[in-house]
Amino acid sequence: MTVVQAPVRSLPTLQRLGSTVDPNIDARAVAKAWFTSFVGAMTTKDVPRIVDLLFDDALWRDMLSLTWDFHTYEGRNTVTRFLTDQLPKFDPTAFKLREDLVHFQMPYEDIAWIQGFFTFETTVGFASG
Repeated sequence: MTVVQAPVRSLPTLQRLGSTVDPNIDARAVAKAWFTSFVGAMTTKDVPRIVDLLFDDALWRDMLSLTWDFHTYEGRNTVTRFLTDQLPKFDPTAFKLREDLVHFQMPYEDIAWIQGFFTFETTVGFASG
């Protein structure tokens, strides 16, 4: 029997990022600003700009939106290849931020994020992210 070692990953803690977060942050304002940049890059298919909005070791999970399958792409290089291949085929448009689903979360002293969801359309149907 072959034993497969699981990859070791580190969380983007505030200490690792050299950052702090105001617990009273305006999560919707931050999400709107990020989303505006994301939409601008996605609609022009500017893959370097899209990837610049992500952490170096980001995970991009595609669940039937830009492929006909469930895939996870890890890291800037892998995400770059995926988007370069798939964006022209599916031509995502009509992005809308679901502001009612934007929330700041800080479950631990050194872990914080803003979670949000959005909808969009592709050449083959409706999608969400």
